[in-house]
Amino acid sequence: MSSVVPWRQYQRDVADHFQRLGFSVAVEEKIDGARGSHVVDVVARIEMFGVLVCWIVECKLWNRPVEKENVLSLFQIAQDVGADRAFLMSESGFQAGAVRHVINTNVTLASLEELNELSQQALTKLIIGRLRRDIFTARERLYPILWAIQDKPSDQLGGTYAIVVNLLAACLETEMTLDRAVGNVYPFRYNAHFTGSQKVTVMSEVELAQLMSTDMAEVTDRVARVEADYQGLVETIHSAR
Repeated sequence: MSSVVPWRQYQRDVADHFQRLGFSVAVEEKIDGARGSHVVDVVARIEMFGVLVCWIVECKLWNRPVEKENVLSLFQIAQDVGADRAFLMSESGFQAGAVRHVINTNVTLASLEELNELSQQALTKLIIGRLRRDIFTARERLYPILWAIQDKPSDQLGGTYAIVVNLLAACLETEMTLDRAVGNVYPFRYNAHFTGSQKVTVMSEVELAQLMSTDMAEVTDRVARVEADYQGLVETIHSAR
């Protein structure tokens, strides 16, 4: 028979879930915010695209539904400490007012049974949002090079032009795959032609998003290289005149 009290085991079960998703977790961690310190039941952190993502979780193993005041309190804590998302856990449900107050916020209400799907949805949304921003940024960096070479064609820049066109095609391919992901039609076969990755069967949106994040990181690296190469070629051409 376990000597761990039920509410503490509940915290551990929640922490174990996020750890399986790849997060580093802490239980009952004290976090300093802009307006004070807060002891949070579970803190889950993961680095994505070089950025540290922080989610906080409050666990309410009560025999009654959680009230809206608890939602408001968690929302305020999330705002104060700068958490990217907050989860409020309950096995006894939530009052109607609590459910209404999470609409259009970064607070998610869940039971343990619901947590797997809801947390993966939140993680996928985060990844896809970042991928779309990375696609936009890559295009913003590539188009000036494309237009400059089109404006003043040069044999010396022909190779660079081809690379830029291929990278823009990679951005389009990634964007089209993201649009397909929104359709939630699984399984399907995926590979990124521009990285030469092997074709794999993707079973879920979160799996697809994680694969695509690796491929998009390769695109971002290639964009940086072509920018540097282009600048070097332009300087060489100008100095030769």
